[in-house]
Amino acid sequence: MTIRSDLKMRDTFSDPVWLLDNLYDKHKVFTPEYEAFGTSHVGGGVAVEANSIALHTSVAINSTGLLRSPCFGLNSGDITRYNCDYSKRLEILFSVLRYAFDAEVVARVQLKTVNTEGDLAAIGLGLRIDNYTVLGEAFGTARQTVALGTLTGDRLWRVRIVLIPGNRVEFWVNGVLAGTLTGTAVPIGNGAAFLVLSIINGATGGVDAFLYVSHITIVQEW
Repeated sequence: MTIRSDLKMRDTFSDPVWLLDNLYDKHKVFTPEYEAFGTSHVGGGVAVEANSIALHTSVAINSTGLLRSPCFGLNSGDITRYNCDYSKRLEILFSVLRYAFDAEVVARVQLKTVNTEGDLAAIGLGLRIDNYTVLGEAFGTARQTVALGTLTGDRLWRVRIVLIPGNRVEFWVNGVLAGTLTGTAVPIGNGAAFLVLSIINGATGGVDAFLYVSHITIVQEW
């Protein structure tokens, strides 16, 4: 029998079974079915593609595209089924892209307590994209944001948001740590957990703006 201490690095990647066993023994892995998301649009819309979701606004004033889903099982077994236990390490991984420049458009990718469009107003974490300018956001007892950089239109970012319980929230972009939030921003306790993807046009309208999100995975300790 091979035990973990006997494995060399090359063995890990040639026969990674123990890695998978360790992952599922210590973590829950949530990979949403795109077709199962609920929708809520005001003038905008959503297209589910082979490996991504495309939300758009339409050219109408204040038009929106929105997808939302409750996240079953992000807890340790002692809180209700659609809640998230923020005392456990949590990671959200996804790819994101914005297309069609409009200074008034705001897009969001969030894990939060409500299933509606808008900034965090209670426990949660995610991204806010003002046109192509990206902010990390988190809410423990108050909302804070951190600047992460600027998207290039029609180009993917790989994003990883990491909650270190009671300590900090890290925002990784294309494999590089781009920002950190601490203090009142760090989610605590537990609350309803909805994965919400949204994009909203502004008071002028005129541009059909798009948000693409793909490869979504949530990993959390048991």
